[in-house]
Amino acid sequence: MKRSYKILLPSLLFTNLAFAQPFSTLDTRSMSMGDTGVASANAGSAALFNPALLSEKNTDQSVHVILPNIGVSAFADPDAVDSISNIEDNAYFDNISSAIDTMDSALASSNAAQFISSKQQLTSNTNGFNKDLNDLSDKPFRINAGGFFSVSVPSKKIGGSVFANAAATVETTPMVDDCDSKVLSDYTAFLDSFNSQAELEAIGQEALDTNDFSALQSKCDSNNSTFNMITVNDDGFGNVDSITFNNPVEDDYDLASEVFIAGVTVSELGIAFSHQFDIAGQAVSFGLTPKLQTITSYHAIPTTQDLDDDNYDLADELENSEKEDSAFNLDFGVATSFLNNDALTVGLTLKNLIPATYKTS
Repeated sequence: MKRSYKILLPSLLFTNLAFAQPFSTLDTRSMSMGDTGVASANAGSAALFNPALLSEKNTDQSVHVILPNIGVSAFADPDAVDSISNIEDNAYFDNISSAIDTMDSALASSNAAQFISSKQQLTSNTNGFNKDLNDLSDKPFRINAGGFFSVSVPSKKIGGSVFANAAATVETTPMVDDCDSKVLSDYTAFLDSFNSQAELEAIGQEALDTNDFSALQSKCDSNNSTFNMITVNDDGFGNVDSITFNNPVEDDYDLASEVFIAGVTVSELGIAFSHQFDIAGQAVSFGLTPKLQTITSYHAIPTTQDLDDDNYDLADELENSEKEDSAFNLDFGVATSFLNNDALTVGLTLKNLIPATYKTS
């Protein structure tokens, strides 16, 4: 049985995200045994898993020292990893901007071959970016990291340990806005509606003649946004003078998609002690761990364009959101061994007996 803190962090859509800290730090021995440890940890890491083991195993009263034991693990949806790789490798933002510049140049110089080639580049990159964005939506990435240090002296009479432990969890979840998907879909649909410069100019001329530019716009009522896919300029006599393409991933449209990033670090400094009792002829060890905990939480919600901006500093935003609380807590453990040479050990631990809930700003 175990208890864990839950950190309540704000998520998009005005809900709360229950954020449970991992049960323990990333102890390599425990991980290699399938995340066990409550009944199998050695004396050096007993304070981390079950303080009763200080009087149950390796009770030779020798000093056990664990220098900082550091580990990292990560989880991500495979499809989301592929999409992240595609976005990084394909450089959609740069390719879309380059294609638009080339199309505008081709329109000005009436270069039909260059116009069609750049239109195809623009269509494929916009479609690819939209697909990968939607594949990423609501798929979390989680990173766990931990470190542990202890000095322990096991003993059947009074076993003791002094330790420091830190466990951190960071989770990111891309939140793709429906309006962004609509703008990108409408943009590619518009690009597919003409196959030459002449056809595009005819579309622009019709908009001028009817004074109706709605077919050249993408609208989304949910966040009241409008994106003008092209700008049509006339010559003062009601005829098309020039047409320029607007950029759906830069200044012409503010992408509303965001990445929700939240993290919590629980640092512990404490002592553990234990004693072995004889209960009806059975040796049973009990342990207690008083500890001081420091809980630090932080979050940021950068937009897609923030992350593409060289001047945006995610570390600064996370630091500005940081909130820290300290609290006293207790762990309790019991362990006993059976069979020949105590070949079978059974353990039980109750972690963080004093419940608490923390909220970020």
